[in-house]
Amino acid sequence: MPPARRTPSGIAAGAAAFLAFWALTIAFQFRSGAYTAEFSGYPDEPAHYVTGVMVDQYVRHGLPSPPVPFAENYYLHYPKVAIGHWPPILYVLQATWTLPFGTSRTSVLLLQSLLCAATAFLIFTSGRRFLGAQAALGAGALFIAVPLVRQCTGMVMAETLLTLTMFAAALALAAFAETGRMRDALGFAVLTSLALLTKGSGWALGLVVVIVIAITRRWGLFATKAMWVAAGVVLLTSLPWQIPTLSMASQGWESEPHYTGRAILQFGAMFVRICSLGILAPALVGIGSEIGAARSRQSPFWASMLGLIAAVWLFHSIVPAGIEERRVVMAVPAIILFAAAGCRWVVLKFVSARSASAFAAAAITALGLIAYVLRAQPSFKQSFGFKETARFVDQNAPAGSAVLISSDALGEGLLISELAMLENTPKVYVVRGSKLLAEVDWQGVDYRSRYQTAAEVKQALDAVPVSMVVVDSRANEQLHRRLVAEVLSATPAEWIRMSDAGRDGPIAVYRR
Repeated sequence: MPPARRTPSGIAAGAAAFLAFWALTIAFQFRSGAYTAEFSGYPDEPAHYVTGVMVDQYVRHGLPSPPVPFAENYYLHYPKVAIGHWPPILYVLQATWTLPFGTSRTSVLLLQSLLCAATAFLIFTSGRRFLGAQAALGAGALFIAVPLVRQCTGMVMAETLLTLTMFAAALALAAFAETGRMRDALGFAVLTSLALLTKGSGWALGLVVVIVIAITRRWGLFATKAMWVAAGVVLLTSLPWQIPTLSMASQGWESEPHYTGRAILQFGAMFVRICSLGILAPALVGIGSEIGAARSRQSPFWASMLGLIAAVWLFHSIVPAGIEERRVVMAVPAIILFAAAGCRWVVLKFVSARSASAFAAAAITALGLIAYVLRAQPSFKQSFGFKETARFVDQNAPAGSAVLISSDALGEGLLISELAMLENTPKVYVVRGSKLLAEVDWQGVDYRSRYQTAAEVKQALDAVPVSMVVVDSRANEQLHRRLVAEVLSATPAEWIRMSDAGRDGPIAVYRR
C-alpha cells in the first residue's frame, strides 16, 4: 500500500487516533488501581520514582551544586536513588515532565500512559502502509490491551520508555535498509542511543541490524559510510556511561552456568503466556507470509520486526539479567504487527480482498477482548499503609531527624517514595534497616546481619541517633528486624508506640 498522505484530514485522523490510544491506556491504568495504590508493582518502582524526583529537585532549585554532591546529599535523605545502576534518560524525561506538571503519583503515571500511547501510535502509523488504516488502528489498540503492557504502563518503570525507543529504532533501521540514506542511519543511531541510555537492554538493537541485513541480503550496507557513522554515534554517546557503570548494572545478574539454555526455553514460553495463542498463532502466520516479501527485497520493514523479536529473545537469553516477563515486552509491538498481518492474510486468502483491512481490524479487536478476559488484571498493585505512615512521619518527625524503616526492600522503597512525594525539600533522613543493620546483595539473596544481639542494635540506633522507627510487620522476619523489635519492646519508657493507621495496623511507628 502507498504511504498515507499528510493532508489536514489525515493529520486530524492521526491526532484522533493518538488521543483514543491515550484515553484507552489511562482507562486501563484506572482499572488496575495504579492512581490510588502505592508504588508497589515491582521493587524497582520506588527507586525509579525517587531518582526522577531527585533530578526534578536539582533543576527546580537552580542547579545548586555539582550533580554528584547533590545526589549524595539527596541519597542521605532518601536512600533509594538508583542512577548508575540504570542510565539517566528515564529520569531526565521524568523531570522534564514533572517540572511543569508536578511530582504527584497522577503526574508520573500520566507520563507512562503517554509513552504507551506513543508506542501504539507508532504501531498504527507504521502498520497502515502495509495493513491498511483500520487493521493498523486495531493493532495499536491490541498492543495497549496486552496484559504485560497494561502491567508495565501501570508502574513507574523503564520498560515503557525502552519499548518506545527500541521500536522506533527498529522502524528507523528499516527505513535505512530501504533507502541507505544518512538521515535514516542517524535517526537509528539517535534512537538506539536513547534506548541504551534508558536501559542496557538497548544493546539488543545491534543484533537487529545483523538479522535485518541477513534476511534482506543487503550485505553492502556494512560497507556504507552511513552505517559506520551511525555506529560511531552510538558508541560515542553510550560507552562513556555504560563502561563506568557496568559493575553497578551487573550486580543483579545471575551466576548460574547453564543460564542461556534455560532462558531460551523459558523466554519462549513467556511469549506464549504474554500474548496467548490467540495472538501468537496469527503472528506466526504473519511471519510466514511477510518474511518472504522481505527476502525478495520489497521492504525491510518486516525483516526489522522479526529482528526485534529475535534480538530481544536472544539478548536476554545470553545476558544473565534474570528471567522475567518484563524483559521481553519490547518485542510485543512487532508481535502485534505480525498478528495483524496474519489476520489480513487469512482474510485475503479465504474471505474478501475488498474489505481486508476492516475484517482484519475486527479479528484483532476480538483477539484483544479475548486477551483481556483471559488475563484480566483488576488490580496488581496494593497499598500497605505507607501513604498514611509517610504523612504521619512528615507531620511529627523533627526536621533533620533520622527515621529508621524496618521492612523488606519493597517496604523501605515505599516509605521513601511516599516521603519524597510529600517533601519538596528533604526534611528527614530515612535510614534503611537493611543498610545500617545488615548486608544484603542487590537481589536480596546474600543476607548477613551486622549485629547478633538487641544490645548491639540499640547501640547502633543510639549512635545515629535514630529518633523514630517504622516497623512493617508484613515483611518476612530477618535477624536484624527481630532485634529491632526486641529493642522497642524491651525499652517502653524510651520508645513510645504511635501510629496514624491505628495500633492494630501492619505498620507501627515508634517515637523516641
